[in-house]
Amino acid sequence: MLHRRHLIAGLGAGLGVTLLAGAAGAQPVTAYPAIPAPQIEPAPPPPPGPPGRYLWERGHWRWDGRAYFWVGGHWIVRRRAVVFVEGHWRRAGLGWVWVPAHWR
Repeated sequence: MLHRRHLIAGLGAGLGVTLLAGAAGAQPVTAYPAIPAPQIEPAPPPPPGPPGRYLWERGHWRWDGRAYFWVGGHWIVRRRAVVFVEGHWRRAGLGWVWVPAHWR
């Protein structure tokens, strides 16, 4: 399953440049200013249903085309027989790549 990825480069604030990936089948990558430090969120509230049925997905920064905004954590329904991989920033060359949350 392909995921949208964002390349974070050490560029000046407000700069958003679309780059084309060279590999066949690769998705376009967008260069953005450096990401802010993660926010500290309070402990999650109790799940909205039976214990073990829900999983807490932590908050993260998202780019809206002009600036970053914080997406707060929230409960998601747990899937059986698969593993949840939280969204995370991964080092890529001189910048960072956002790998969205997904199930595998």
